[in-house]
Amino acid sequence: MRKCRAARYTFERTSGICDMASFVWSRDPEEAYANPHEYEAQKQFSDGASRVLAWLDARINPPELRYTTSDSSLGKAIWMLRTDVLDGLAETRWLIDVKRHRPAGRLFRDALEGMDLAFALASDPAFAARWLPKWYGNNAPRHGEVRKWLEGFKNPQIAEASRRHYDQLSKFAHRTYRALLKSYSVGAGSCMVHDRWSDDVTLVLPHTIAAYYAILGNLIALFVSQLVETSAISPADEELMWSSCLDPHSVPRRFAADYPPGRDGALKRRLLLTGRPQD
Repeated sequence: MRKCRAARYTFERTSGICDMASFVWSRDPEEAYANPHEYEAQKQFSDGASRVLAWLDARINPPELRYTTSDSSLGKAIWMLRTDVLDGLAETRWLIDVKRHRPAGRLFRDALEGMDLAFALASDPAFAARWLPKWYGNNAPRHGEVRKWLEGFKNPQIAEASRRHYDQLSKFAHRTYRALLKSYSVGAGSCMVHDRWSDDVTLVLPHTIAAYYAILGNLIALFVSQLVETSAISPADEELMWSSCLDPHSVPRRFAADYPPGRDGALKRRLLLTGRPQD
């Protein structure tokens, strides 16, 4: 057994993402926002994430049709929720690739809430007995209620991971001033320039894109941990997935940074490989 600290949580694992592939998978979104120029690593991560999501989709959605419209089973509900999560994560990856971060931020929250609800239904018979009939009656618990259930879950690391991710998304996806400000750069005369001011996608700040790739990696890793915890996939399946879907070697960091920032708010950055002060 070895410690895996992927996706900002720590739990015992016989396999894990921590030993391979792009460092973006376990990157702190705020650190990524402060150090956004790891373009090659982000490309490696996106390609690997696409393969991981395709692998998971093949497991969750086998060719055999299993459920009917009249079925009100627990298995069908979990399948539908997790299929929706996979669709959302795959769509989010594409949106980040093409620098459309605003709709991606909304899909992040949908994916987190969907995976947590499926996890609660799959893990707790009492929760399922209470909420499954309501869910089929077109009602669902608020995510706050699911988060309250997670706080008492037997695996506190997964509960803490969900809380951390929710807090992260609050910083990047809520329509607060600071969240919206991430869509603007500063032009002449200190005027704010929205990233849709022209058709030039280079106006989209790399900081937000880097942070969103990190959030996506965190969420996929959390989703996988939930699938293993509920025996939807085995630890051996998980190891096979990571080893078959991800490159064996990570693109190295171009920059190293001390994080979090010091008391003066300045992030001390040291150039590693390029010999250039900036891109």
